[in-house]
Amino acid sequence: MRRDAEQLASPDSEPRTAPQPELPTVTMTSRWLVSFVLPLLTAGCVVHPRGPHGPACAAIDAATQVELSSHRLELLTRIAQRPELSQHEQTYLVNAICFGGIGGEHADALIALIQNPCCTAQTRQQIAANLRMVAYSSERRRVAEALAAADTRPTSPGAAHPQRESN
Repeated sequence: MRRDAEQLASPDSEPRTAPQPELPTVTMTSRWLVSFVLPLLTAGCVVHPRGPHGPACAAIDAATQVELSSHRLELLTRIAQRPELSQHEQTYLVNAICFGGIGGEHADALIALIQNPCCTAQTRQQIAANLRMVAYSSERRRVAEALAAADTRPTSPGAAHPQRESN
């Protein structure tokens, strides 16, 4: 042991360093896992906000259970186009649309909600906060442009019904 210590201390010996751990690299495999496997593992975990459930909540619940993404997003887009969605329903709808990331069909559903006259400023803020999850810059730009257009659109006093509750 003493000899090892002397070798470490001698000027002509090579300095020993601890092996450096390899940093993980982002590969197509890891992107694939995050994009496709992670949403499958966490399926059914859409956050339903607290508060009174409106009539659209049951339809959103049913849509989130559809396994095929394109069919699920088609249903969510139809719900986003319904008049008189409450704030609770809008929040739940954004959570359902954004669950698992955002691609082209997700952006279409978000834009349908943004363009709906009942879409509130609070909902648009929630969508803007979720833009970081948008995978493609072209989709992010489309949603951002729809948000900007909605923010400049004049609102009519009876357009949104955030206090509406189910019977």
